[in-house]
Amino acid sequence: MRDDAMVRRNTVVRTTENEETSMSRVTIVVRLLRMVSGLRRSMSIAIALGVLNHLSNIALVAWGAYLISLVILPEAQFPTPLHISFLFILAIVKAVCSYAEQTKNHDVAFRLLAHLRTKLYGHLEPLAPAKLMNKRSGDITSTVGGDIELIEVFFAHTISPVSIAAIVSGLVLVFLAARWTILPFVLLPFYVFLGIGVPFAWERVVRHHGQRVRNTLGETHAHLTDSLQGLETILLFNQGPTRREEIAKRGRFLNKLMGQHVSYEGILQGLISVTVLIADIIFIAFAAQAFSDGYLNAQELIVVAAIAISSFGPVSAVGGVAHHLTLTFAAAERLFKIMDEEPEVTDSPECSHQPPASFGIEFKDVEFAYSSNSPAILSRFNLDVPPATSIAIIGESGCGKSTVLRLLLRFWDVNSGLIAIGGMNVKEMCLETLQSLIAVVSHDSHLFDATIKENIAIGNPNATMKEIVKCAMNANIHDFIETLPKGYDTSIGELGDKLSGGERQRIIISRALLKDTPILILDEPTSYLDALSENVVQETLNNIAKDRTVIIVTHRLSPIANVDNIYLLNKGQCQKIQPDRKNRPNLTPIQRAP
Repeated sequence: MRDDAMVRRNTVVRTTENEETSMSRVTIVVRLLRMVSGLRRSMSIAIALGVLNHLSNIALVAWGAYLISLVILPEAQFPTPLHISFLFILAIVKAVCSYAEQTKNHDVAFRLLAHLRTKLYGHLEPLAPAKLMNKRSGDITSTVGGDIELIEVFFAHTISPVSIAAIVSGLVLVFLAARWTILPFVLLPFYVFLGIGVPFAWERVVRHHGQRVRNTLGETHAHLTDSLQGLETILLFNQGPTRREEIAKRGRFLNKLMGQHVSYEGILQGLISVTVLIADIIFIAFAAQAFSDGYLNAQELIVVAAIAISSFGPVSAVGGVAHHLTLTFAAAERLFKIMDEEPEVTDSPECSHQPPASFGIEFKDVEFAYSSNSPAILSRFNLDVPPATSIAIIGESGCGKSTVLRLLLRFWDVNSGLIAIGGMNVKEMCLETLQSLIAVVSHDSHLFDATIKENIAIGNPNATMKEIVKCAMNANIHDFIETLPKGYDTSIGELGDKLSGGERQRIIISRALLKDTPILILDEPTSYLDALSENVVQETLNNIAKDRTVIIVTHRLSPIANVDNIYLLNKGQCQKIQPDRKNRPNLTPIQRAP
């Protein structure tokens, strides 16, 4: 019970935080409508088909009522086969229009959702890594998948139905006015109540609950993703039962919220049904009075009653979709909040696409902290790396070694000071140009769930197979790849789980070689390798570092054996040290592994 309360309390806290900065529904609707602007023609066709569909349905009911009147009224002419065949024509028209409307509406919706996914991913790219550090991958996955899918309700089941309801209801009112001017004013209040009043009022009633459902679902996905990624650790420490219970508790809480949401939907559907029933009774009473007063004959009474009763389909659909829109708007708000985030680093309008003439690296009086509330990582940091030389940066964990690399790559910008390549401030370079100059080999570089060839080709998507093989040979991985059943077309599995640490690292080195950049960054390149794999990888790194400007960050001595200079990073500043190679056998060049 205590854990359930904790789950509930954490969700309430996060939901409250979101509500404090929640967007107005008008803002969300306007932004969603803007996305449809490029598909206005397709949407207009869908609306036209929807109008024909509902008008055919109303006409079918009205014509059926008319034929019944011909049978039961003694003075009326008995229906002919032509009269009856018209029923079949209307039924066919309705079926065709219904199918075409649904197809067109969903075509528009799915095209917009595909565009949204692409747009969201394109927006996430410049946010990484700075703005994504505090976001969990499971929560983002929930947005990319579930939240975007929910927006389909707006595109496929809101825009078109609202337009259809307005047009069909208007045409029905005009038809009724032609029979008796009082009749439209009987139905109009109910149309307005169901088509406007109910959606707006109901959305406000269950808005916060919808936000809680979407936020809780994101929390649950994030927790489940974390559990899947750490499954091996969970098993090793025998935490399976505990983790399963945590997942079950979160699932029970989510089910409770979803159950409440479904019960609210039942209340809404009941309200709509009662409203339609009351409207039908009142309209029939007025129509009967019109018949008594001589404004309508018996045949007109039957037909207008049938039209009125069958005309509530479009506005009832609008009222009913209001419940689903609570989740849709909550999902859209989560999506737009991500898309509204500004990247930590952006290109200046005057940024240069021209690379510098040389590739020496200089840090001058750099000051940096990750936030205004966090301590400074670098303080008056200075470092000079001449072109085509290699240096190593060593120091205790957390001293800022990786931060130096992130600043050079412009994942963050310095608070003050200067970082230059070839004398050019990195802030004056376009990010694409800067990143084209640097290749990174890291212990945690990502391998995709794709083939070996595709993973290496990330370094240069336009590379030929011959170039890929050459880089693999230089990285001492070609012979191993050739032993695999499918060679370079072998899938390596998610995160490269089918490969050993040394094999993964040499594929990453092949990728860096294929990129062929003048600057090479090695971030703990051998930290997770055994001695044999480390020797092979280190020899490869020694070979590819020639004629490049190289920065190595490491805790281990072996990667720094052949560097030109070594720097100790301590308290945010760099101090050059000279290793005693004669008395430090661990700093001798790496020998080829047997």
